[in-house]
Amino acid sequence: MQILILLLAVVVVPKCASEVCKVPPVTVGVVQSVKVSLAQSKANRMAKYKVMRHWGGGFGKGRSEGVGKSNTRERAIRNCCYWGCRTPIDIGAASSGGRWYACVIYK
Repeated sequence: MQILILLLAVVVVPKCASEVCKVPPVTVGVVQSVKVSLAQSKANRMAKYKVMRHWGGGFGKGRSEGVGKSNTRERAIRNCCYWGCRTPIDIGAASSGGRWYACVIYK
């Protein structure tokens, strides 16, 4: 019961007068895990090793995958295989060393 109350306290965001709000730092000692999409995890791996390639692990709910790289996020995504030919269901992009790496999983 105490853990549930602590987690709810962390999620509350104060109202701000301006359009841009600063989220207060988390002061509670609760470890928060963030679920990363499959395409994002593959893009993160490409950026980590600075190599553009198809990584194993399947396509999740998709049927195919495309990978690409460029000097901007948008171009990296557009350079992915099948871009414009198939319907994307998951897109991930990560940068390293001035290059962007992208992975798109298609329906």
